[in-house]
Amino acid sequence: MGTNTLEPEPALNHISGGGNPTFTAQVEDAGEFPETNVMVQVTVTAGGKTIKVTHAIEKTEPGKTASVQIPVPGVPLGVASKIEVQVEPVLGETNHEGTKNTYLAIFSS
Repeated sequence: MGTNTLEPEPALNHISGGGNPTFTAQVEDAGEFPETNVMVQVTVTAGGKTIKVTHAIEKTEPGKTASVQIPVPGVPLGVASKIEVQVEPVLGETNHEGTKNTYLAIFSS
């Protein structure tokens, strides 16, 4: 979130900047081969709403980290929110360890 790194659950993150945040997801290619169109999904659940946004990382390289910007519009302000960031498995991947993180937050203006 901007210059802030979110702390994973059970920590409660306080995020200012309004209800249209842009998340930066960093994904490490821990495999042996480059991957293309790696899908990253951010789901924010807050105030009875669930907002899901998915973006693709065009290409990853083995042993390197790639980033993707994911804008999430319409997040309710001032209520407890659950943020889930998940990297969708790529073809042939069997180890899904570390492909999902969960954060708790309150968004404010």
